[in-house]
Amino acid sequence: MGSPAVKSETEAAGLALLPDFSIALTGGRLADPLLTLLRLNPWLATAAIGAAVPIYEGGALEAQVRIATARQAQAVARYGSVVLRAFPRGGDRPRQRAPAGQTRGAR
Repeated sequence: MGSPAVKSETEAAGLALLPDFSIALTGGRLADPLLTLLRLNPWLATAAIGAAVPIYEGGALEAQVRIATARQAQAVARYGSVVLRAFPRGGDRPRQRAPAGQTRGAR
């Protein structure tokens, strides 16, 4: 239950606790003035693999998870209150509106 935005916020906060991985590939010709003058510019290629782990965030990531979880619980409670207002007496039919100019007791 709850809106998709609230669910995605909760999931994003949980995923922020996981490590980030990256791969970088670059290539091109080495730009050195002397080698350019001699027309001996070699090709250069590099590759790098990286990982970043949230080691110390001062509890901020855990707090974001708790906040997102509380917002999701609030959205579920709001949904429940709307349902309870739609079915006020625990019955199985929605509340009916009285026609214009007529009160509920005058049916």
